[in-house]
Amino acid sequence: MSSKKLLSVVVTVVILLSLTLITAQERTDITYNVDATKPEDKTITVIMSINNLPDEDITISMPAWSPGSYHIENLAKNVKNVTASKNNKPLEITQLDNQSWLIKKGKGNGSVIIFYEITKEKDDFNEEHLELMGPSTYMYIVGYKDSPAAVFFKVPDGWEIATGLSSVGDGYIARDYDTLIDSPAELGKFKKYEFTIGSTKYEVVEHIAEKVKTEKFDNDTLLENVRKIAKYQTDLFGGAPFDRYVFLFHFTEGRRGWGLEHLNSTSIHFGMEGIKSELKYFSDIVAHEFFHAWNVKRIRPRVLGPFDYTKEIRTNALWLSEGVTSYYGDLTLVRTGIWQEEDFIHSLSRSIDALQYNPDRLVTSAEKSSWTAWDKKEGPSISYYTKGELLGMLTDLRIRGLTNNKRTFDDVMQFLYRWFVLGGGGSIGVGFEEGDIERAISSISGISFKDFFQKYVAGTVELPYDEILPYAGYKLSREKVMIPDFGEYSGTTIYTIPKGSPAEAAGFKEGDRISDVNGKKVTRVNYNELFKSLKEGEEVIVRVSRKKDGGDWNREDIDVKFKVVLKEKLEYSIKTIDNPSEEQLKIRNSWLGK
Repeated sequence: MSSKKLLSVVVTVVILLSLTLITAQERTDITYNVDATKPEDKTITVIMSINNLPDEDITISMPAWSPGSYHIENLAKNVKNVTASKNNKPLEITQLDNQSWLIKKGKGNGSVIIFYEITKEKDDFNEEHLELMGPSTYMYIVGYKDSPAAVFFKVPDGWEIATGLSSVGDGYIARDYDTLIDSPAELGKFKKYEFTIGSTKYEVVEHIAEKVKTEKFDNDTLLENVRKIAKYQTDLFGGAPFDRYVFLFHFTEGRRGWGLEHLNSTSIHFGMEGIKSELKYFSDIVAHEFFHAWNVKRIRPRVLGPFDYTKEIRTNALWLSEGVTSYYGDLTLVRTGIWQEEDFIHSLSRSIDALQYNPDRLVTSAEKSSWTAWDKKEGPSISYYTKGELLGMLTDLRIRGLTNNKRTFDDVMQFLYRWFVLGGGGSIGVGFEEGDIERAISSISGISFKDFFQKYVAGTVELPYDEILPYAGYKLSREKVMIPDFGEYSGTTIYTIPKGSPAEAAGFKEGDRISDVNGKKVTRVNYNELFKSLKEGEEVIVRVSRKKDGGDWNREDIDVKFKVVLKEKLEYSIKTIDNPSEEQLKIRNSWLGK
């Protein structure tokens, strides 16, 4: 036997022994071999090896959706050439629907080999790298998602591998399918930085697209901000729920960005121009996604894990899982000094203004917005991110105000972590049920939140800014201003184009995101003042990012000529009150982490 073959046998044995340690009883185990050596073809091949499977007929499937995305996707659309064999003999295979295949395995526990290919987008797979997302890569065996799995990657020379999965030899292991697909991988040429907080190791992986210009890119500050975020949030919960965490950063051209949370990693895409000019905004995404390691990945509605990947999984608590995560992301930044007080208050003011400008706030509750996250909506609709963030703020300040700052929302989040995660057993604890959050807040604060939840979480009563903001020495200002009539929009996103409106005549479309006005970049920081600076009758070129076929992630830049028509709007913003009391300042300073 050659030394290379011997090494392969040893590694396989080590991985199988590791999988045995994961589970005390003998179970079906699955190995995935992923070949990414042909970036020029934009195709990867996957070979599944399945052992100890007693069933005569087996069904394999791709997920219909990805955890954290809350919309049905056709993840199997790029899968092709699916075949199966046993003992080197082909097996009968029939496609059942868009995402599932039936394999006639026959009797006996012999190893089954399944082969398939996946076509990738050019930005995801090219000569530089492969961004591998689990739900669109790994099939599962119906009825065996709890089986342990091992993964081997074959990559071009000079490429490295970064993933949150645990490594054993030349492979990686996962205790079950949920863990496997919630662990994206970056294969390619990248830079990696490491730091340690307590006993937890952190890795920051940066893939910078080839055409991206890195002059004036302050990577030292970026890395320091990541470290501050990780330390603050870990300290908040009294420790990390993992031994290792990986930040997977993808830096591209442009200014905008997005992120997706995972069990012990996050994948964040961001335009380098945006990072150079708005590093604070990039840090906000990092803080949001990292907080998800606790809130939603572990403190979660019970239906969100273990997952059913065949259909929509609805919950009325996304306002907490996403919106309160946004609130704590922003709190993290101001408490660590990455943001100043004015940055934090400006962000909250922007959220209030966006919600109050949206007529759907009087129709759709935070719970209903959460429940209908999967549905395609026509016309204006509130965001459970925005309203959830504001509910988090108001809940926090109400607790602080009514307990003389002896209790806070921090205490609530810490309790939820202790009760449902650390005390729940298993790797991710147990999820909460409907009503648990209100009961926890009322119990920890010693104040009834039943009426609050009925009015503002389950109901559509206007949020009580004027009642609660003064607890911290703030007030809500309302001012009439004139803004351009781009249709009905929130921030920089147009959500409705009224019939016969100037926006319709100019050619704006629902879903357009305004990115540029007369050559001036529009950002989340400057959009309000930039829009208000436009004059009636002024002719401008507005560049928008418009959806193409394929959904929200597939967009193109379109220039729209617009002769400015102004309309009146009531603008909301948080202001400090004159001569705040000692108690108000005490609450404010504690809230901001001063």
